[in-house]
Amino acid sequence: PWVESVAALMSAPAVVATKRRFGDREVQVQLPDLSNWPGHSPVLLDDIISSGHTLLKSIEGLRALGMPAPWCVAVHGLFADNALERLRAAGVAGVVTTNSVPGETARIDLSELLAAALPEH
Repeated sequence: PWVESVAALMSAPAVVATKRRFGDREVQVQLPDLSNWPGHSPVLLDDIISSGHTLLKSIEGLRALGMPAPWCVAVHGLFADNALERLRAAGVAGVVTTNSVPGETARIDLSELLAAALPEH
């Protein structure tokens, strides 16, 4: 549901890949049919980038389909095991995360959302 919400804010279509996890660093990603959007820049949305394997597999699938370089957007950017460098080496258009974890990709400020969620005392 949150993928559809983000896509609606951008007036963009939303599709969801299927992921099977076989361990911390072994995943299989199956992309949906993307034939309706040739040449459109994909935006990969994830809750957390830790090892980056889910995004890397998705990028591999997008590349095989001839899609342009994707943007990767995540709530939490942990970037274990040089994940950010591996994403860049895979040819992403960019990586953006929230500031829930400080770092160079943390460009989405959560301060107002977090403050609004706190009870008034």
